[in-house]
Amino acid sequence: MKKILPLFILTILLINPVAAFAKGPYSLITVSGPGIAGEINMEDPALLEFFAFANFLKPVDAPADPGKGYEITRSWVDASTKAIQSFDQLHYYPDTGYVYYDGLLGDAYSEYDEKWYLADVKIKTVFLDQIALVNISPEGDFAYVTVKGQGLAMELTLTNEVFVKEYFAFANFDENKIDPPADYDKDFGFEITRYRIVDGKAKAFDNLYYYPDQGYIYYEAAQVELPYLEQWYTANPQIEAPFRAALAERAKISWIPTVLFLVFVVVFIYFYFRARPKQGAPR
Repeated sequence: MKKILPLFILTILLINPVAAFAKGPYSLITVSGPGIAGEINMEDPALLEFFAFANFLKPVDAPADPGKGYEITRSWVDASTKAIQSFDQLHYYPDTGYVYYDGLLGDAYSEYDEKWYLADVKIKTVFLDQIALVNISPEGDFAYVTVKGQGLAMELTLTNEVFVKEYFAFANFDENKIDPPADYDKDFGFEITRYRIVDGKAKAFDNLYYYPDQGYIYYEAAQVELPYLEQWYTANPQIEAPFRAALAERAKISWIPTVLFLVFVVVFIYFYFRARPKQGAPR
């Protein structure tokens, strides 16, 4: 039979007072869910307080559809044995702002178990940033990028290191976020899709729009949950010159078949009329 622990927060403090007062009662949280292969550990201090995800003193009615959720197990590291001791579990739904507290693990339970709560709004950015870091580091490079848009008759593929070497090649999504610009022209932008090799096959990772004339980037979508999506950024200035050079090279190459075709037409017309009998000539 489970033991009721109405004062289990106090119990945590008694078990591990140093950790509790330094960064909260937990040493780490283990997370699984959308955009995570397997599970990951997070140790950001903002995520380690008991009430970091929600105020468990204020339960709410269950939502009709909480959306995509993450399973979170909260643990601390035993100071003497260095063993990880899991303490409780919850589910966090960042899109809708709900938390379901599954409850204490083992043979204990609390009055907060199996109830719904409103998530602390401050935790969403911190939490999703941690997932983003896992997904883009250390393997943040890409196999190639494709470009289509203004003045391009065909899709352009870029493999130059400057475009594929790192996740922040086109913009620093951590530092250069801006309000939606009023002066961008959607007809003078380029759609960029970045690809990674997954299980031996090229797979699109994300989509962004680049407006080199104004120096803007719009991060439209990605295959994983990222805190940068559907937002505007200033483009890295060093990307413009190689990008325009790549477009100019493609434009030069694209003229070659056109020129060859025109030469062929001119030669054909020349020989056609040269070989054609002149009207009125004696037979």
